[in-house]
Formats: sequence, structure tokens, C-alpha cells
Amino acid sequence: MADMNSKKYEIRCPIYGFVVLNDWEMFVVNNPFFQRLRRIHQLGWTHYIYPGAMHTRFEHSLGVMHMAGRIFDAITEKGSKSWGRIEKMYGFNREEFPLNVYRQLVRFAALLHDVGHAPFSHAGEESFPYKDEVSGERYRHEDYSVAIIRHYFKDSIEGYLQKLEKEGKRLPLNDTMSQVTAERVASLIEGSFSTHDGDGAFRSIISGQLDADRMDYLLRDAYHTGVAYGNYDWRRLIHTLCYVVKKEDDKKTGALGVEYGGHRDAEGLLLSRYAMFKQVYSHKTRTACDDLYQSVLQSILLEEGTFPKPDKKGLEEYLCWDDNKVLEKMAQNARKARCKKEKGSKRDVGEEACRRLYDRDPLRLVCFYDLFPEPRESKIDNLKVKAYFDEMIRDFLSQKRTDGREVRQRFLVVLIAREWYKGKIPVVVRDENENENENKNKNKNKNSVVLRNLESLSSIASSLRGHNMYEWRIYVDKDDKEDVRTMLQKRDRDIRKSFPQLRSQWMRDSENDGS
Repeated sequence: MADMNSKKYEIRCPIYGFVVLNDWEMFVVNNPFFQRLRRIHQLGWTHYIYPGAMHTRFEHSLGVMHMAGRIFDAITEKGSKSWGRIEKMYGFNREEFPLNVYRQLVRFAALLHDVGHAPFSHAGEESFPYKDEVSGERYRHEDYSVAIIRHYFKDSIEGYLQKLEKEGKRLPLNDTMSQVTAERVASLIEGSFSTHDGDGAFRSIISGQLDADRMDYLLRDAYHTGVAYGNYDWRRLIHTLCYVVKKEDDKKTGALGVEYGGHRDAEGLLLSRYAMFKQVYSHKTRTACDDLYQSVLQSILLEEGTFPKPDKKGLEEYLCWDDNKVLEKMAQNARKARCKKEKGSKRDVGEEACRRLYDRDPLRLVCFYDLFPEPRESKIDNLKVKAYFDEMIRDFLSQKRTDGREVRQRFLVVLIAREWYKGKIPVVVRDENENENENKNKNKNKNSVVLRNLESLSSIASSLRGHNMYEWRIYVDKDDKEDVRTMLQKRDRDIRKSFPQLRSQWMRDSENDGS
């Protein structure tokens, strides 16, 4: 009987030292559609601001698989504290469902969760087609990931077992290992499994407040951008993770939680997320580049203005797209725009967007307006705000400039809204071994668990849950920035009168260079 773990592959990683894969996982990694992730930047156009941010979805996906394996081991090695709750809630045991079967399933889900990303990652998601045009809901990269897994990874995941059989080999627990299928991996990622299916026990490792994806990208993005904001004590946090069962609205749900004491490390993760969004993910120049990229995709690179849908026919075309293909087409159109600029002829909107982005010539941030008090207490009509600023700046630029360029190319009004802490992280404040004698004396259940939400124990978490980012940013062409800033400063009183919730924040000259 061949041992699946007899052959190991070690891949060097700047975060963990080594990421270790077994032969089955390497078989999946060698799938050409996973290799495509080598050609997709993890942070889109962030390398225009932080030159070191050249890392890809490929290395991030390996890191998430490694982190998911560490989390799985942490919660299952705690014995009755975690696994007992899983067994009781989902009605299965380790003899029928060996741990290494679920461990493999979780690692594959973590490895493949981002296989559906568009070129330049999240920056391209505004060019996904509509899933529901009435509601305005677009497809997400997760929709592409699960569709790609179902159509293109069946041969890699299930074909490996068939390959071994042809070679006269078998895996340990081969009959149960056959439960690791492409369909099951996809359903774990999208959460479409039955509530009685044991896969649900491990959903929170893939998607949740303490999931492996978030824990890896904060560390990895901080490392490659050269900032310290994303660092937190991930080893200690994993050590304190446990599986808990919560009761909400008379329904029981499972989730990852932390033991008391570990809530300080959970605070560290939240603070890292807050700082990374403020300083890196929502950087002023990245926002301007992302907007240019939408113009590039919708005007020049995509015939229909959107990527194809994640069906069998559309996926074939979608998987041909990567960063290299985008850059090649951008370069061609950027050259056309430069020639027209030199000749003084009218520039095409899409070609000019390609030139701006390819040459790193984005619009410049003039000012931003944040919401005061916090968004939770304020009510404001976002469509009305955008229409107000759009009309004001369009009218001003139309009067100021008469060089034939379209006004809409010369300014951008965009809302940046971020939430740092969307859910509740459960903290175990009394577990089965705590106050054991007291429980016995009171004839209470020795195995009782008392849960508290993190924000009830942490003023930091409570503050971050309410302190969300809400900024209206105004960008203009570098030739217009001084005139637009002067105009907005003169009209600041009228703006505050129309929207008393908004508070203006002006950029200093040293901050307004587009860097």
C-alpha cells in the first residue's frame, strides 16, 4: 500500500520558511489553470505605489493551504474541546470520517479558493458580468473559482486516485479518500453543502472572521509592500483557536473561536486589517489606478465590456486572460494614444486610459470628504452626493478647459467605504475544565461552554466595528488640481450646507503628487 505522504515537496516561503505539499497536492498544483495564478498579481496595481508588491495569487494560494492545514490541526488536536463539538453537531465520528480525509479536503479548498481571479485580482471585478441585472449584483471571483474547479480540476483531484490504481497502488483509507472530490471542494468554498454534511464544520477555516485566507494575506501583503502594519502573532492565535457551537435564533451554527487569552491575539489581527486597509488597500493612488483599469477593460480590452460568464463556454475564454495579456494589449493602445497626443489629434477614451495606466499617470487626489459622525449613526444619500460633486466639477472644468478633451476623462468622484470587522468572533470564557468543582457542586454540566463576543471583551474590537471608513474622494488631472482645489475651498460652505454630515479634508501639496 503506497503512502500518500511518502513523497514530500518543500517550497520555500518568505512567511513560513517552507510550505510542504504531498504528491496529490503537487499533482493539483501542476494543473495549468492553477499555474495561471503565477501570472496574476496579488494586489493588482499596488506595485505602482509599493514596488515590492510583485507577489502573485500563486504564492498566496500555497500560503493559504499551509495556514488552513495549521488551523485544522490546531482545532482537531484539542480533543474533546473542539472535535467533540464537531462530532455532536454534525453527527459523524472519526472512524467513519477519518481526520486526514477532511484535512485533505480543507487543504484543497484553501489551495483553489482563488483560482477564479481576474487579471490584476480584485481590480478587475467591476468588469464581471451581472448575475442579476435587476438588483445590480455581479458575479464574484468565487463564482468563477467554483465553476473552474468543477470543470477543470476533476481530472486533477479525482484523476490522481485513478492514476494510482492504474499503477497498482493504493492510498491509505483509499475508500474514504475517494470522498475528496472536485464537487465537494467547490461546495466547501461556496458553502452549498447540506447542513448535516460534516464539511460544514470546516467552512469557517475557508471563509470567516479568522479564516486562513485573511490570516495569510495580511502577513504576505505586509511583507511584500515593506510595511509592518500587517504583522500579528499568528502562531499564538492559531494555538488558541477552537471550534465552538453558537445558538442564534434557535439555530445552532459552528464557527472558529478563540480561547480566553487568545482574544488579545485576535485584537492584533483586527488592528492589522484596519491598518492595511487604511495604508495599503485603500491608498489614494491605487484607487485612481483601479478606476483607470476599469476604463481600460471596458473600453478597449473586452468586446462586450465585461468578462464572459462563468459557464462552460465562457470559462474557456476567461481562462485565457492573465496580467500578461492585459499588459500586451495596454502597450499597443498606449502607443496609439502617445502618437495622437504628439500630433494633437483627438484621443480615444480607452486608448488614453491605457496610456495613463501604462505610463503611471493617474488622476491626482485633491481632497476627500469623510462622514461625521460615524456611518453607523449617519444617514446620507450616496447617489445624491455623487451627482452633486459630478455636476459641480464637470461644469467648472467645462468652462475652464477648451482643448477638445472630454471632461469625464479629467476627474473622478468615488466613494471608498470599508468595514474592518463585519462579524462577531466568539471567545470561550469558560470551558469544560474551568470551574470544574464549582460546576459539580451546582450539578451543572461539566462540559458547558460560555461564549462571549470579542467586542464585549475588547474596547478595541468594539471601536473598530463602529469606526468604518467612509470617504468621498475627488481626483482630477494634474493640470487642474490647483484650480479645482481653490474652487472647492470657496464652495466648502455650500457643500457643508447641502451635506452637513460631510467633513472636508484637504491634501497638503507634499501629499498631492500622485505617489
